[in-house]
Amino acid sequence: MTSDLSSLSALKLFDLHDYLAIVTGAHGGIGLQIATAYAEAGAMVYGIDKVEQKNGDRWDEAKKRVAKQNNDDCMKYLQGDVTDMGTMEKLVKEIREKEKGRLLDICVACAGTLHPDDSIHSSSEDFEKIMKTNVSGMFCTAKVAYDAMKRENGKDKLKDPKWRKSIIFIASMSGSVANKGMNWIAYNASKAAVVQMARSMACSKEFSEEGIRVNSISPGYIRTEMVEKFLQSMPEMREEISNQNPMKRIGEPDELRGVALWLAGKGSTFCTGSDIRVDGGHCAW
Repeated sequence: MTSDLSSLSALKLFDLHDYLAIVTGAHGGIGLQIATAYAEAGAMVYGIDKVEQKNGDRWDEAKKRVAKQNNDDCMKYLQGDVTDMGTMEKLVKEIREKEKGRLLDICVACAGTLHPDDSIHSSSEDFEKIMKTNVSGMFCTAKVAYDAMKRENGKDKLKDPKWRKSIIFIASMSGSVANKGMNWIAYNASKAAVVQMARSMACSKEFSEEGIRVNSISPGYIRTEMVEKFLQSMPEMREEISNQNPMKRIGEPDELRGVALWLAGKGSTFCTGSDIRVDGGHCAW
């Protein structure tokens, strides 16, 4: 039985109060922007990243800003490797214990990597490293999220309607098109796998019976640290890739906040198995 969304104001469709969320790759870039947006919308957010969190870093600054805005400490940070299933299971168990057994509502799998020398000349070890982080890491994240979202003994401790729960994969337009001028063989293959993984999970009985929606977001060129590092090694590509979309620019991490917020909340309860491109029109050409 679903709720009558017409009784809610438009703003309530993006309200995440009483939601519990985890975001991987949360220490910077897109992951940090999404985690912050969810916290600003009222969710309790746990960020997971392999980077150690320190006082005064980007996560700490965002946390303090949101705490001042919401008058609540709603951003927590845990260090861990998304490719290690045991670690992820331990972290999610810790989160649920801290939240007194609450079921998870939102999971954003954002952790990813890009090797600057990703080409046919890459070693098999480099290829496997990219696939491990970008594909296996996403699978591990989704698996532990599923276990933390499913109803226990047929009883959901929350009183919210079906399809409240949402898993969101951060894929890439590179999963659908080859990047002009780039030799990103492993990266593109990994992101194509992520898009298909999201579709397959969305259509699987295990997820649909639990009311878990699964979607992916495919950003275009976004000014993350990973992309900036690449552009510094090939400065001639900065103008080139900017001209490859109708907007003639590279996107910013905060331009993913809106679509991630929509996919997480009540405004997207009929959306599952979709890949949402946010690429400045790159793939429209």
